[in-house]
Amino acid sequence: PFWFVYRDMAFTLKDQGYYQVTNARLALTIASKLITLDKEATIKAVEGAKWPGRFETLSYFGHKVVIDGAHNVPAIEELLKTLSYYKDERIGIIFSSIKEDQAKDCIALLTAAHYPVILTHFEDERAIDMEALVTRGTTYMPAFEDAIKQAVLQYEAVVVTGSLHFISQVRKMITEEK
Repeated sequence: PFWFVYRDMAFTLKDQGYYQVTNARLALTIASKLITLDKEATIKAVEGAKWPGRFETLSYFGHKVVIDGAHNVPAIEELLKTLSYYKDERIGIIFSSIKEDQAKDCIALLTAAHYPVILTHFEDERAIDMEALVTRGTTYMPAFEDAIKQAVLQYEAVVVTGSLHFISQVRKMITEEK
């Protein structure tokens, strides 16, 4: 969890990305300019806020899967900052992207951080041929469903990231298989 203080209020963000601290502070600053914040209601609202697909922790047959729509270099950098707080967990990453995304640079950042990365495919007319982007530190599995099934058996936590279109398909698969 991440803790932060805003004025006279202390917050704990559980199962959130580190970047959500900055987002929450910004939202609190704007809200405080528009209305008088009720301390209890504000803490409850901020701590209870969830944004599907943004460092969202799901359970897949009892295994931890985090989905995060980090689809460009700044977003991957923020994701890596968050993952640095999970040093005790063996983490595997599954990544897929669409043509507009900065796929090569994102993959390079993930592998430079020494995470095992599985590149995969999802159904979208703009999806990149991820197999062509395999480099040292990455492997390729054609079906993302198979990639997730394999990864949850190998790692304590699996982080699925990349295109928002990709993670929405993953989220649907995981939530429907419960």
